[in-house]
Parts: sequence; C-alpha cells; structure tokens
Amino acid sequence: MAFPQSVLPVRVKIAPGAEPAGDQADWVWEDVTSDVRTDPGIVVEAGRQDEANRVDPSKCSLTFDNRSGNYSTRNVLGKWYGKIGLNTPLRVSTVAVQDTFSRVVSGGLGTTNTGQAWAMGSPSDWSVDGSAGKVSYAAANVVRAAYTVGHRIPDPDMQVTFSVPAVLTGASFVAALIARFIDSSTFYSLSCEFNPGATITAKIRRHTTSGTATLASAIDIPGLTYTAGQKIRLRAQADGPALRVKIWPDGTPEPAAWACTTTDTDPLAITDAGDTGIYTWLVVGNTNTKPFVASFDDLEVEAIEYGGLVPEWTPRWDKSGKDATTPVAAAGILRRLQQGKSPLKSPMTRAFMRYQPVGYWPGEDDSGATAIGSAVARGRAASARNAQFGEDATTLAGAKSVIGITASTVLSGRIPTHSSTGTWGVVFCAYLLAPPAASTRILTVTSNGTVRTWTIDLDASGPTLSGYDVDGVQIATVPMGYPGLTAPPGWNAYSFNVMKIGSNIQVTFLQYAVGDPGAATFWYAQQTIAGVPGAPATWRVEGSLGFNEGRFGQLSVFNYEPPFVTYEFIDAVHGYLGESATDRIKRLCAEENVPVIVEDGESEPQGPQRVDTFLNLLYAVEDADLGILYERSFGLAYRPRGARYNRPVEMALDFDAGHIAEPPEPSDDDQQVKNQWTVTRDGGSSAVAEDPESIAKVGLLDDSKTINVASDDVLDDHAWWRLRLSKADAYRWPRIELNFARNPSQIALWRALREFFRLTIANEPSQVTGNAIDLIAEGYTMTFGPYGWDVALNCSPATPWLVPVVDDPNTRIDTDGSRLAAGYSAAATSLSVEVFDGPLWTTDPADFPLDVNIAGIRITVTAIAGPSSPQTFTVLRSVDGFDKPLPDDSDVRLWSPSYLSL
Repeated sequence: MAFPQSVLPVRVKIAPGAEPAGDQADWVWEDVTSDVRTDPGIVVEAGRQDEANRVDPSKCSLTFDNRSGNYSTRNVLGKWYGKIGLNTPLRVSTVAVQDTFSRVVSGGLGTTNTGQAWAMGSPSDWSVDGSAGKVSYAAANVVRAAYTVGHRIPDPDMQVTFSVPAVLTGASFVAALIARFIDSSTFYSLSCEFNPGATITAKIRRHTTSGTATLASAIDIPGLTYTAGQKIRLRAQADGPALRVKIWPDGTPEPAAWACTTTDTDPLAITDAGDTGIYTWLVVGNTNTKPFVASFDDLEVEAIEYGGLVPEWTPRWDKSGKDATTPVAAAGILRRLQQGKSPLKSPMTRAFMRYQPVGYWPGEDDSGATAIGSAVARGRAASARNAQFGEDATTLAGAKSVIGITASTVLSGRIPTHSSTGTWGVVFCAYLLAPPAASTRILTVTSNGTVRTWTIDLDASGPTLSGYDVDGVQIATVPMGYPGLTAPPGWNAYSFNVMKIGSNIQVTFLQYAVGDPGAATFWYAQQTIAGVPGAPATWRVEGSLGFNEGRFGQLSVFNYEPPFVTYEFIDAVHGYLGESATDRIKRLCAEENVPVIVEDGESEPQGPQRVDTFLNLLYAVEDADLGILYERSFGLAYRPRGARYNRPVEMALDFDAGHIAEPPEPSDDDQQVKNQWTVTRDGGSSAVAEDPESIAKVGLLDDSKTINVASDDVLDDHAWWRLRLSKADAYRWPRIELNFARNPSQIALWRALREFFRLTIANEPSQVTGNAIDLIAEGYTMTFGPYGWDVALNCSPATPWLVPVVDDPNTRIDTDGSRLAAGYSAAATSLSVEVFDGPLWTTDPADFPLDVNIAGIRITVTAIAGPSSPQTFTVLRSVDGFDKPLPDDSDVRLWSPSYLSL
C-alpha cells in the first residue's frame, strides 16, 4: 500500500569523505535513515521566500540520534571520524515506485506495490508470474518498453534486477531502466547489456525524435560475467545533467564505483520530469532459442526530494546525558557558491590559460602596479617603466584592463624555460590612435634559433614582421598592410608563429581586427627561410612617438602553434558580447564544473562578461534576462525569461474539494509596487518608464536597476516591462498550505513541479470574490516524515507573465481610457461607454464575445455599436455567478488584457 495507508518511505543518506566540489560520481552514500529522529521531522525550505528577488540557498533541517557518537565530528571512536565535517553531502529521498511483482498477470504488468499502473506497447509480450515480471521475444530486432503512469520525476535513482534464460548467442540483449520518459520517442535508457561470451556492457542512450544517441558506454565490464538465470542488479541515476549506471551480481555488495557515467549538455538533452520504467531490446542477429523470455524483479525508484551540504555537526545532550542528538541544517549549493569571494579572471585570461601557454602576461594589473604579473605559475613578473596600468580596455571587452603606452614606456619579460617542440608562437594585442608617420617598433622577441631577434614594426602602410640573425643581418621580412578593419584607430590582435619544416623555418604573421564580434576574418602572410626555429627567450615593448597614447596587453607565448582567431578566441576577446543568457549560464557552469540544467526558452543577449565572482556573474545574467537561477539537487538550474511566459496551469486546486489544508492569508501590501523604473546598461545609457496616474494618486514609488545587456536599444523595453511587473493588480499569497496525507494525489504533481510552477485555485472564498487565484509558486517550506507530508507555498501573481501570442484570437490589447457614461443596475444589459483616450472599441462581430471588467465585475460583451463615443455595449451579466450595480464613471477595461512582453 502507498502513503498514507502505509508510512511514507523516506530515505536519508550521507556521503562521508566526499569532496563537495568534486565529481559527484565519486561520492559513496551511506544510508542513515534509521538514525533520523521522526520528531520533529524533516523540514526543507527552498526557492524564493516571501518578497525576495533572488532564490535563497535551500535548507534541510533534521535531527540525528547521536547516542552512538557517530555524528560527532571529533569523536575518535565515531564510525566516520575524520570523514564527516564541513560540507558533507546529505540527500533525502522518498520511494516513489516499488514493485516486487508478487502478483499474477497475463497480457501486461498490472499495478505496482505503490499504486501506479503499468503502460506498455504489445501487452501480450509482458506478464507477471507471481515472483517476477517477464518480457517475451518471438524474434530478434524488437524493442519493448513499459513505464509506470503518473509519477513524473525530474531526478530519479532507480534499481532493478534482470536475468536472462541463457547466455546470449549471435547478438546481445539490452535490459535498461528508463528515466525522464516524456513520450515513446523521448527518454533516456540506462542499460545493462548481456553479450555473447557472458560479458556485460553498460550504456547510456538518449532517445529523441532526432534519433537514438549513445552518450557513454563501458564495454565488457572487467570481472563481471553472467550465467543463465543469474540475477544481475542494475542501478541508474538521472541527476541533473549527470547520468550514471552501476551493475553487479544480485546478492553481492553494491560496488562503490559507477560503471558508466556522462553529463548531457547537448541541446537535445532531456531536462523535464518524466516517468520511469523498463526498456528491453533483443538485438538483430541474436540466435538464442525463441521465445526468449527475460525476467525482472525488485524495482525501486527513489525521488530525490533534497540534496545539500551539511556545514556543521553540533552534538547536543539532555540533562541526563543519556539522550544525545545532532541537529543539522544542510544547505544547497548556493550557500557554498556565496562563500566564494575571489573574482574570476577576465574572459581573455581564462581563455588563454585554457590554451596552456608557457608564458603569459595579461597586463590587467591595477593602476598602482609597478610590474606586469605573470598568469603562469612558474613565470616571473615582467618589468615596466613609465607604464600606465589599469587603463580602460574599451572595445577589447574581454580584458579587465590594459597598459597605457607613453613615449618613454619600456616593458620587458623573460619567457620561462620550457621544452622545445620545433614550433612556437607569440600572441598579443595593441591599440593605436592613428597610423604612425614614422616606423614604430611595438614588439621585440629574442630566441636561440637561426633568427635571434624578431621584431614587429608599424608605419603608415602597415605592420611588418622582421627577423635578424646573430650578426644583426635581416634574413626574414613578412610585410602586411592594413586590410579590412585593421587600420588604426582600434585594437588589433597579432600572432606570429615559427615552425620547423624540414631544414627550413616557416614564419607566419597574422592580424585580427578586434571590432565586430560576428566577424571571424583575419589576415596573414608567410615566408620560409633556411634555419632552425629554436625557442623564444625574452620579449620587449618600447614606447615611441608613433606608439604614444596607445595601449598594450595580453602577451602570451606558446610552444605550439596557438589557436589564433578561433571562435573561442573571438568570443573571449569581445568578452562574449551578444552571448545569450542561457549560453552564458551553460558556459560559466561548465568552466567552473558546476552541474546545471538550463530550460528551453528565448533569453537576453548579454553585454561583455565582467570580472566578478562566479555567482555574481550568474546573477548578472539573471538580472539582465529576468530569468530565475535556482537549485536542482546538488547543482543549479536556470529558467530563462522566455520559459516564464504563458506557462500552462500545472497544478489546478479547488477550495471546495479540500485541496487547501489551512485558510490562506492573501496580502494586499505595496512592497513590490513601483510606478517608476530607471534601467541602466552597465557601461552605457539609461531609460525611464513611469505611470504618471499612479504617481499622482499614491506618490512616487521608484526603483532602478543596472543590467549587463548587449545594447542600449533594449533599455526602454526593459524599463517598461519592469514597470508592468511591479504594477500587478492582484493579491500576493505568501502562504498556501497543502497536506499530502489528506490529498495523496497531489504527490505526483508535486514531485514533477516543485518550484516556479503555475497553479490555480478554484472557488475562492467569498471574502475575495472576483479575484481569480492564478499564481506562480516562488518557494516552499516542506515538512515530512513517516506519518505526514505538508507543504506551504509562497506565491506571486501569474498574470504579469501571461502575454499575447501572435495570431491568437484571444490576444487583445486593453483600452487606453473608457468609462461608463451613466450608472446602471445589476440587471442592466445595455451600457453606454464613453471613450476618452485612445481608439474606439471594436464593432466587428467576429471579435465577440469578449469580457470586460467594470467595478470589479466580469461582464461578457456580445456586441458593440456606435461610430463615435459614447458607444453602446450589449452585455451578459452574472458571468461568475454574482453581480452588483455599476456606478457612474466606472472604468471599463478588458477582463484579461494582453500586454506586450519584453
């Protein structure tokens, strides 16, 4: 029986000794459920709390029985001494599906122990014999799948036992667990594959309408074989973007290591909650005797209710000293990320360091610097004389700052000793105000090759790379003009590469104009001379009249041909200008090894990435996009602005049906109300949107925001949209309570939705008649244990995010200003309406019926007549079952007007 007829199957696990920032696949979990005190239960707080603008770090509070001393970090006799402490992972789950297949069913699988019905194709091939489930194959090259209906889970942890009637011959039998089953063509299969030769393979596949893709595989797992009828245990997880498979003989200890893991960050990745089930495939070419009947048993699916890190373990005792406990409050990943105070390096520095230079001097030192710091650990700072540090990089947006050059500037550095590969290259960036009238040297590099000195000089016609031998004789000349956008003023990136080809040196000189991020064009010239390349030793930059008032930075040296003017290079040089919010979230999280799920939806193009902490960079994206950054299991998730519009009703509740556990307490305060917004682009212009009518009525309620968007052109739209969001004429509902013991059917919906879902509540109390309750669940407090499961939701109005859709007949823009020309009784069905601002109301019969709001009453208009104001409305009354007289001069507005979205 399922909860509440039986106790709620709660599982609590910790991972002693785990590295909180390490690979979660390496965490080894210990089940500690029996040590958790049922009183006061487990309390989880997550999402945005009342009136908060950001998602807070989630928190999970529970109490361990510590009479054993195992939960005292400094108890030398404790079971996990030295392994539990700061940021030990803790996970709480409930068993969502359990099936022991102890019934007898033919032509299907019946119903699980926890009450879910099985659904499948070809039911006649499925059966239950009282001790196991069966799937039968009359021929090879056939796929069979069965899933349990109505328990969509975002992050399941699943186990099942499989066995086959014989060792496979000819071809394999694939036995898999299904995760995130959206429909018959969209799901993950995480498999144990029985192969000819009695070996076993683990595989992870993604199935979509675009086809089936194998994401990872572990072929012929060492030391693992099978025999006919032997039970093999399969465990699989879909944990955020991570997918994992573990296989072992049933009845033996579960191995610590996963056999196969992967992280799916492909655009086709399946991120939504889905059903779970069983997938089997007898591969083409199989020659086993038919019918081939495989068995499966002891299915269990855990739904992860919470994942976080325990920051402290504080033991407590009662007065007798006999009852000892350790209360803990685990926190989500946002708490750990908030503790990070060191800013990430600039986009260019991070990109160049990924290229593994042998020497690198970014030139991003602060204005008080006297030397150029080395970004390479073994490198030495470069000397600087009469240099102006901390200069604005302007259009070199990927740099934090650059070095200003004067006529007396001298910069010089020694390149760290490194292994010579026969190829080397130097990359740097320089800015000139104008083409120099006389030859101006911008860089000198020495080496121990045939060419001892390499120089780059600029004159009115363009740059030239020259090479001089040990006697100072020029033996290489590679001239280049000012093609395209490379002519000053402006930033240019330069690279020269020296490569051994046979007994010769091939030198390549490259130039890229830093301007349009979409332009991937670069120019190059080459020359081949006799000799050996050697290795670079020193570099030097000297100011001159031609280079005066210029800028310099980002000098890097490589012992291979550097990846110059790749897409990554271009993106980094421009600070990823124009990158979408969703792409920036994905990239930053990948660079910092933080798991993230990014939902589908359009998002805002971003401005240049600034130098800031990792979390602040994510928050800057959230602010510019008006998306939502939140926690999902032990990682992060992001809902872009486009995914917030027009969400379907995902949980429909009803006061009269007893869906609400306690009377809610709506709020009608002005905490979020604003009637003027100023929005400024980081480093750019600003725009103001205001509501003069509201300002005159209630006074100025202003706010402002600086956002890092790609262009000033969008600021007006952002200001007006924020004004729209902060003018929502609806109640806030800071606490709506649900009781799953009373309404267990809500559990499946809750597991699938959890945060930021849309809900409605029908049959609102008479005290708030006329206020349809249409909400977004912003956050929650959940309390659960063996005998109860309660959730208190904090909600905000959904209406601001319901926006018009092109070609939708229900899309209607509200009037600018209309009012009743007279007062009317509750029975009046013909109303005279004066239009005092904006166009007249439509008289086209195709536009009716439409609903209007007059004095808070919903009225259906069936026709409008009149070529001028006032117009005559023919109406139906008591649309919502109530009505009242309508006062003279009452505003006439659309009941559900459409507002243009951002």
